Amino acid sequence: MRNIILTGVGNGMSCSIAKLLSESGNNLFLVGRSETVKIIGERFDIPYAMCDLNNYGELKNRLNEILKTFNITDIVHCAGNYFSTEDIFNTDIDFFETALMNNARTFFNVVKLISPYMKNNGGSITVIGAAKNVYYNSNPGYAAGKGAVIYMMKSLASQLAKYNIRVNSISPGFTAKDDCFKMPENIKLLSNRRNPSYYIALAVNQMVENNIITGQNIDVDGGNSTQI
Repeated sequence: MRNIILTGVGNGMSCSIAKLLSESGNNLFLVGRSETVKIIGERFDIPYAMCDLNNYGELKNRLNEILKTFNITDIVHCAGNYFSTEDIFNTDIDFFETALMNNARTFFNVVKLISPYMKNNGGSITVIGAAKNVYYNSNPGYAAGKGAVIYMMKSLASQLAKYNIRVNSISPGFTAKDDCFKMPENIKLLSNRRNPSYYIALAVNQMVENNIITGQNIDVDGGNSTQI
């Protein structure tokens, strides 16, 4: 049994991740800035806290309270968002910076504040990236943010290996946003439909449990990136 802090909880795949990790017998603590974290926490009877992951001071205070009693073994970081299909000509600088920071800085903040609690006993950090068919179709800020997350993951994997802390990323293709409480569909490879979020959750669960994988990014996209 693991004690997992799931950060960046919102609608869509993070709900399925919370559901599967909880059903797999883990202890979870959810952190997010929207009312969704409250809804998911109450639905699955998981403790939660509302907090802006972009605000380092606010997050530090909240995590210090959580980690007094929650003996963390793992982090799963799901924050991101700000996907849209605008090209460089239609993306203004404010949106670019917001999209970049909501992906990159939130991940940095979470790892910066929580990893010291993991140094003695090891554990894992799993972050949500984006598969090629997603970021090739996104605005530059979203693509830059997810790129920052992937390369930060690889750097952290190198830095934290000596503490037996594994760091990996799961990069979903286009994924359903409203199927957390539904049975997953048996979808075929190379489908032009959104993939069930259950399969993203399954990949996260497997990455958390596998004690010898680190520094790896796994595309979970129905094979669409193999065609690019």
